[in-house]
This record gives sequence, structure tokens and C-alpha cells, in this order.
Amino acid sequence: MTLYVLSDPIAVAQKGASFFKEQYEVAVQDRGRFIVGLSGGSTPLLMYRELLLDTEIDWKKVWVTFTDDRFVPLDDPQSNERAARDGVLNHVRIPATQIISLVRTENPDLSARLVETDLKKEFGDEPVLDLAFLGLGEDGHTASLFPGDPSVHVYDHDIVVSHAPVNAPIRITMTPPILNRARRTVFLVTGVGKADAAWRCLEGPANVDETPSQAIARFAWRAEMAIDEAGASRLNH
Repeated sequence: MTLYVLSDPIAVAQKGASFFKEQYEVAVQDRGRFIVGLSGGSTPLLMYRELLLDTEIDWKKVWVTFTDDRFVPLDDPQSNERAARDGVLNHVRIPATQIISLVRTENPDLSARLVETDLKKEFGDEPVLDLAFLGLGEDGHTASLFPGDPSVHVYDHDIVVSHAPVNAPIRITMTPPILNRARRTVFLVTGVGKADAAWRCLEGPANVDETPSQAIARFAWRAEMAIDEAGASRLNH
């Protein structure tokens, strides 16, 4: 894990945008397209503002999906996809077919299967994201891999249905295999309320059932975390 401790949430968002641009440039140069998984939360909303300022990104070469989403309609304020569309995707020239939604039908299990099928069809039997963005919950969850939920132990599927203890209880989430094999896996973390979770994730005793974020932060091929000073207050950095 590479740790970047920054002054405040705006600086974290700016760092996230710089990760996006760096990996976009590498991916387009190497493979002609950039595949990114976006996350929910307040910090990505700030990052989207930064991305809109970058006129050098050719969005026709960008494929977007989501590292998790709540199983709610697209017009629901809780939808991660809606936030991304409102924040950036509706304001750039990205082809509609290059936005891979997680919520497809009224059946969450069918939606998860359809997403997994589409990812394999588009990107190969073991899809590799160029960049996966993740958040970190105060309970130690990331994506929609929650404490006590069996999804953190799924290794034969890239996309599954999971369950959250609060808000929209049914979720669709990427699993450790696809998150860990991404070319770059980035946590964006802000606020003193995340300080304990960040310590548990990075430095606390190993227990992925209690702190599922460990399953990614400690095992991803290239894991990084941009965190503000408040969130990093318990870390030995």
C-alpha cells in the first residue's frame, strides 16, 4: 500500500483526479482505451468537478463502470451511477454504450450476472480495470463488502449481490478478485470519522470479516490510498 496524506478533502479529490489522468494516459497509450470503476461517496463528487476542468481527456476512449452500487432506480438520490452521471458523465462526450451500469433489472441476482457477462464480453474472461476507485466506511467496509457479509470471501465471481446494514440494504458489488487484479486500486478517504477505520484497514489485526477493506488494501496488485490529515490521524505514517 502506498499512502498519500493530504491536507483536506479537496486535496484528496485533486489527487484522485490526478490518478485518473495518469492512468488514462498510460492505458490509452498501451491499449487504446481506459477502463475505470467509479465509487460512491462525497469525495468522488469533488473529484468529478476536477475532471470536468481537464480538457485533454478524450472521453470516447473511456469505459466507465462502478465498483459497487445500491440496488435502486437510476433516478434515486442514493444511486452511485446517478451521482457520477450528474457530476461528470452527463457533461462529457462519452458514448452511452461505454457506461456499464450495475443495476439492470428488477432482480438483483440477474443484474449481477448480466454485468459479469458484459464485462467478460467486453474485456475478456478475467476483466482487468485500469483503475478502481474505492471508499472506506466507518465500519471498515469498502465497495459494498460489509462486515459479516459473505461477499468478501467470493472468489469465483467478479460481481455479486451483497447486503448493507443501513440505507439501501441490497447492493451490487465488485468482489476481491476483480478489485485486486486492477492495474491500480485507489482508496479515497476523508474525515476524522474514518480515522479508526483507516487504522483497522491498514495497520490493525488481520480480520477481513470484521474489516473487509483489508481484503483489498492488503492484497491488491497496486493499492494506494489518498487520505486527508484528519483521516490519517491514527496511522503511523
